[in-house]
Order: sequence, then structure tokens, then C-alpha cells
Amino acid sequence: MLLAESRSNGSSGSAWLPLVSALLGFLSSQVLEWLKDKRAYTRERASREAARRDPRTEPRNDFQTKTLLDFQDQVDRWINS
Repeated sequence: MLLAESRSNGSSGSAWLPLVSALLGFLSSQVLEWLKDKRAYTRERASREAARRDPRTEPRNDFQTKTLLDFQDQVDRWINS
């Protein structure tokens, strides 16, 4: 009788192990994913702030835009002449 009771208690206890393992695995993967996203967001924000702080960025972009538009005008004139 005791042997039968110990077997039934042991089998019900082992049924919890896969459930607890799966739950812990799921929770740990969610925490790790959240940490990865947080690091990526922090890195992207720092990159955007650095780009904003760089005083050469806007004049350089303006120069490139002006140069490309001038080039486009010259090519258009050359083609149409």
C-alpha cells in the first residue's frame, strides 16, 4: 500500500517539472529579449543624439544636396542642347 502511494505521489510530482521548466524558459527568454531591445534602443538613441550634436552634419548635407541639384541641372542642359 505504501509503495503504491509513493509511486502515485512521485509521478504527480514529476508532472510539474516539465511545466515549471517550460515556464522558467519562457520567462527567461522574455526577459532576455526585453534586455536586448532596451540595449538596441539605447544604442540607437545615442547614435541619433550624436548625429544631432555634430555641427558638420547639416552643412555637409546641404552641400551635397546643392551639388547634386547643380549636377542634375548641368546634365539636363547638356542633354537638351
